[in-house]
Amino acid sequence: MTSPEHEIKDFGMDVFSTLGRGVDYNDGDIAIISDIERVSHVGPARGNMYTLVTCGGGHLAVLVAGSRYDLGQGDVLFCVPGAIVEVLERSDDLRGAVLCITNRLVMGMLGGSISVWSRALYVDGKVLYHIGGESVDGLLLYAGIMERKLSEASQPYQREIVQSILRAILFEMCRFMVAGTRPSGDYRVCQAKVIFGKFIDKLASERMKKRPVYYYADALYITPKYLTVVCKEVSGKTASDWIEEYLAEDISFYLRNTSKSMKEICEILNFPNVSFFGKYVRQHFGMTPTDYRNSV
Repeated sequence: MTSPEHEIKDFGMDVFSTLGRGVDYNDGDIAIISDIERVSHVGPARGNMYTLVTCGGGHLAVLVAGSRYDLGQGDVLFCVPGAIVEVLERSDDLRGAVLCITNRLVMGMLGGSISVWSRALYVDGKVLYHIGGESVDGLLLYAGIMERKLSEASQPYQREIVQSILRAILFEMCRFMVAGTRPSGDYRVCQAKVIFGKFIDKLASERMKKRPVYYYADALYITPKYLTVVCKEVSGKTASDWIEEYLAEDISFYLRNTSKSMKEICEILNFPNVSFFGKYVRQHFGMTPTDYRNSV
């Protein structure tokens, strides 16, 4: 049984608002902590966002989803949403930063390249990257620009500027992700990852997201039940969860980045009518489509 001091905590974006000066930036979709020491004492936690841990010096040992990872200078560790993370060891000279991003924003920033991200983290299971000195210098340039922008008093478009810099960082990381990893020796696990990868590719390529799981299962020549089992096994989320997340990102894009009418968006995204679309948005975004469009 887990002792009280080691109870697993659910860790979301809302937690960062309670950390006060420990957080350099938090807008509900992104949280930046420039000094890793500020959160290295947190006990076992399950995050609901992507967490990127960078090590600029010293040593950090982390347990993620039951696997141990040792980070040294120039290493970047990705913790996927839902994974239980625990710091095992840290050296006194530890230097690094932590970046947390919601899944919705990652999909919005990467667009069609999200399949690269999903394949690397879920299919190949490649979550630890040694990016090397030259690449670290490049990321530090981005970090320097970001630090300068964050040190300024609140300015118009500050959030958009920060997100643009982060988008560049994410694409930099995608460059490392495209490098292949050795396939698993377990045939069943390998097959599941291949199926999941094809599902993600199909889902990402669909302009009009079909919500029924059977649509994607038929395209892969498997049953909906098996597709759901595969998705749960590989990623911890069901096929329906993935479809809903991709659909939510499409809705967010059309409401925030276009002037299309609600009727036009309904037609593009295959909603039966505007009333159903409004109900769906209120259920998943907590507000009406118009309110969400105006909540920049």
